[in-house]
Amino acid sequence: VLTGNTENQAVDLSAFSSDILNSIEVIKTAAADQEEGSLGANVVLKSFRPLNSKNDRGIIEVQGRYDSFAEENDFKISGSFSRKFLDDTLGFYITAFNETQAQRKDMFFTDRLEAFTAPQAINVQTGEVMEDITGYQNTQNGFKLFLNENERKGFTTAIQWQPTNRTEVAF
Repeated sequence: VLTGNTENQAVDLSAFSSDILNSIEVIKTAAADQEEGSLGANVVLKSFRPLNSKNDRGIIEVQGRYDSFAEENDFKISGSFSRKFLDDTLGFYITAFNETQAQRKDMFFTDRLEAFTAPQAINVQTGEVMEDITGYQNTQNGFKLFLNENERKGFTTAIQWQPTNRTEVAF
């Protein structure tokens, strides 16, 4: 079970390489603690199981990427291999990956709004002078630049054993 450590319970799925996932299933839920109009769901990540595949497989993937905003070249190299043994009752799967990703994000922010009262103002539509108009003014703003470079390397393996039609063990 994945949970988030933030107030909104968000989970960062970027920790998972897409190479190990076979499918993602989203199941809508209703919960009493949700505000009206909100949507809750369970997200089920289903990993690849070698005995569920019709054939053994071997895949090598090479990607080249360019982010014009970050002005960086990135890559991804991955390989996945699965084999079945013992009359298709034992399956083995391994995937390995190495990837880089550079990101740039420019942001304008407004950090503080304060109430103020103008002793006189002019109504734009009528041209009349109005007195004591209260509104909000921005007292702090600025620009932020975020430059992130990520490099991920990893591997995952799975072993699936099905000694009978009613028994299955997976690691």
